[in-house]
Amino acid sequence: MGSREDEEAEEEEKEKKKKKKKKRKKKKKKMMMMMMTMITAPLLHHQECTRNHSLTHLLTPSLTDCSTMSSGLYRVLSVLSESC
Repeated sequence: MGSREDEEAEEEEKEKKKKKKKKRKKKKKKMMMMMMTMITAPLLHHQECTRNHSLTHLLTPSLTDCSTMSSGLYRVLSVLSESC
């Protein structure tokens, strides 16, 4: 009788360890995803800004200041929207 209870307790212990390990693995994966987001988000933002600046330079190559570029882009877009 005692050995059967010991086996059950041992199995229960193994189950707990398995669940704990699985939970730890899931937490680690979530943390990695969060870290990747923190690392890649600024890079993606930078890429988008660079792409927008490149488009602006193509539309208005003589402008160099960011605020001037955005107003130049706005003017180009407003002209395009009026013509449509």
